[in-house]
Amino acid sequence: MSVQLVAGGAVAVVAGLYFGVVPSSTKTLGGLLSATNADARAQAQQLFVFPETQVAALPTISGHSANTYYRILGPATGQRILLIHGIGGSWANFPRVLECLVTKGFQLLVFDIYGRGCSDAPPGSYNAPFFVQQAVALMDHVGWDRASALGFSMGGAIAVNLADLHPERVDKLILIAPAGLMKSLPPNARLLATPIIGDILSQTVAKHVMLKENASDQEEYKKQPGMEHCVQSMKVGRINLMHNPGFYRSFVSTIRGGMLANQIWF
Repeated sequence: MSVQLVAGGAVAVVAGLYFGVVPSSTKTLGGLLSATNADARAQAQQLFVFPETQVAALPTISGHSANTYYRILGPATGQRILLIHGIGGSWANFPRVLECLVTKGFQLLVFDIYGRGCSDAPPGSYNAPFFVQQAVALMDHVGWDRASALGFSMGGAIAVNLADLHPERVDKLILIAPAGLMKSLPPNARLLATPIIGDILSQTVAKHVMLKENASDQEEYKKQPGMEHCVQSMKVGRINLMHNPGFYRSFVSTIRGGMLANQIWF
């Protein structure tokens, strides 16, 4: 009887944590501009939203409609590039990259993937078809038939899957430190991928760990000359980690969706 009571108590504790801290899996969560903290919303407005920023309600593969925040930069006559960022960031983290490409005469379509930056975090499995659908729907929305796809980190995995599923939409692939080549996930990622436990950890312990790593990276970059842009990138990323309502749910779903490992392309 005592063992049953202990087991029942443990289940009750886990259930209480789950329903207390984990957002509903069927609800669309907003991005940074819907953060509960007013100062965070003001910072997001300053760092993530620009005069040319636009928002599009796009259809998702799961049948929902979700807002995607995007920008078109550079000359209309320039070679088109679709830029896709990584699992934990936004292209607001990399203003120097955008500035350099625009200076070279390219026209850029940059956007926050679902669950990051200002874009919504709709329900669904955050796998390759999910992210590819967002990219294709955005290209349709702005009237781009084709473009080269530049992907950074997990954005590289999305870009490759975009070219695989819709080769008629991609001219060239540019992959920068692409994710997806690991044969298996590291232990911490496997733990986050565990149903229920991973959901709870993502909203509690993992958040503090990621914020600590972000602060440590900032300090390391400060010690290195010429790395001011990386310090700024970490600061922008920190706002995403601290205040984005949909970030951690989408982060866990992305890991479960297989975007970081076993994306075999060759």
